[in-house]
Amino acid sequence: MKTSFTVLFLCLLCPNVFAQEMSKMTDTRDGKIYNTVDLKITLEGGIYVHRVWMASNLNYASENSVCYKSEPAYCDAFGRLYNWADAQVVCPEGWHLATAKEWKEVISTFGGMYEAGKALKKDGASNLSMIMGGFGDAANVFSDVGKSANYWEKGEEGKNTAPMISIHSSHNELSEVQIRKSNYNSCRCVANY
Repeated sequence: MKTSFTVLFLCLLCPNVFAQEMSKMTDTRDGKIYNTVDLKITLEGGIYVHRVWMASNLNYASENSVCYKSEPAYCDAFGRLYNWADAQVVCPEGWHLATAKEWKEVISTFGGMYEAGKALKKDGASNLSMIMGGFGDAANVFSDVGKSANYWEKGEEGKNTAPMISIHSSHNELSEVQIRKSNYNSCRCVANY
């Protein structure tokens, strides 16, 4: 009885953690099916909004996208990797590349930069299932598959660099870093609202 009361009490304190609704969407360009999640996002003042995110890395074969180490099996498991310019336009119609604002909303809702990684990773409370797809550079040198997840943000930053969100498999802290736009990273799309 005491355990049931504790679980119920915790559920009432954390409505945003248990409110995720899973679904699927089909990319009409190639017929690929993606998991999606309707996230209840906490804003200031106790206000909530809903954002629908892809819960899978994008795997659309655009002209400038690559598979990790040019091996199609990596695309099947982790999605494709995109340079910055391609990432800005590659999401399907009705969707867009996650913005810095949207990343911050999700990170804040799930515990902040130091803790959100736990909820964002595969089997985490967010159901976003961020998978460790690694990254590549313009010289086709690839690294960190299975160790890090690196996601472009939508928008223009520096002349040669742009922001990305990075999560490492061995800890829950996230980082936002500037890297060369010619590098290759994963993409997560958000439904237009």
